[in-house]
Amino acid sequence: SAIIAELVKHGVLDPSHGSPESRFDDDDVEIIRAAYRMIGHGLEARHLRAIRLGSNREVDLFRQLTGPLLHHATPAGRRQAGDVLADVAQAAREMQEAMVRSDLRDTLDR
Repeated sequence: SAIIAELVKHGVLDPSHGSPESRFDDDDVEIIRAAYRMIGHGLEARHLRAIRLGSNREVDLFRQLTGPLLHHATPAGRRQAGDVLADVAQAAREMQEAMVRSDLRDTLDR
């Protein structure tokens, strides 16, 4: 579809990490569905690039946090890194949702 091509063009979607059988994995499908919803409200694929960049920055931060655990690549270290990544990702998601809710509430109260 043209929208998917635009998402790829603007770096919102990266089909290179999909499996050989399918160009997109389950996370990509979720990204596409969310993008369609936002585009349906008037945003363009190029606007969604900001969300991708924010996500990339979060991942970079989390990688720095778990780098020492992964440096030795022991099974215990990998498990611990996985636990830490899951927890900080959930905390970041909760924080981001609360921040957006608060900012949008301020927008509606003006």
